[in-house]
Amino acid sequence: MKKFPVGCVAAVFVLATLFPNRVAAATTKISFWAYDQAAGNTPYYSHFQIGSATAGIASINLNDWGWGYNPSGTSAWHVSPEIVGATDPTTSRVVRSVGWHNYSFSMNSQTNIISLAMDNQSIHTGSYSAPATSFHFGFHDYYGGAQRTIIDDFLVEMDGSTIYSETFDQSSPSAGWSITSQDANTYINFHDTSNPHSGSGALAIGATARANLFASAGFDLTSIPPASVPEPGTSLLLVLAGLSLATSRRAR
Repeated sequence: MKKFPVGCVAAVFVLATLFPNRVAAATTKISFWAYDQAAGNTPYYSHFQIGSATAGIASINLNDWGWGYNPSGTSAWHVSPEIVGATDPTTSRVVRSVGWHNYSFSMNSQTNIISLAMDNQSIHTGSYSAPATSFHFGFHDYYGGAQRTIIDDFLVEMDGSTIYSETFDQSSPSAGWSITSQDANTYINFHDTSNPHSGSGALAIGATARANLFASAGFDLTSIPPASVPEPGTSLLLVLAGLSLATSRRAR
């Protein structure tokens, strides 16, 4: 059996450690900012959902004011995370507050564990099976009148490296975005300038009438080109080659 030089093994190990997305990518993280208008007094639902090609995987939901304050059940004042097939938390949930908040979905393809977080605080963890292919922002206005939900700074990372970002600063978003559902008397604006988290625009989904209305926008995760995944630079490869050569000589 042919044995590889110790230096080659060491170089491959370093490469796998520093650039796992080119050897065996593990964690994909999707994050974004959303504006909470009035916490538990907000007169509409916001749904943030990640899904596979055939079904939903997990979601973070902000319920409308009709549910009131309920620490152990459906509540308007608590963030409600859900993972398909998992027991969703009914206690120790995060209490909503007015302002911008960061939400994230992290999926580990080696352990099949998905973790949901708000403002870098874990709010739910569970397992999943099918790979994620899409992400949806849903707005449900149940007779709340003229309302809107605002999302900004959408980011996709692979093992800590950014592979896609959308700031909604242009008049139209990049390829991969689409309107997935839209009732009459609702609108979806991919460049709303009234209250961006950063830059000049944000995604706004809203209603213009008092009725039971729903609208949603989605992003196709499979539209991200493979070339977006960063590769190790030439200088680092030369360092690894030198490490391999030096270690091989010492091992002789």
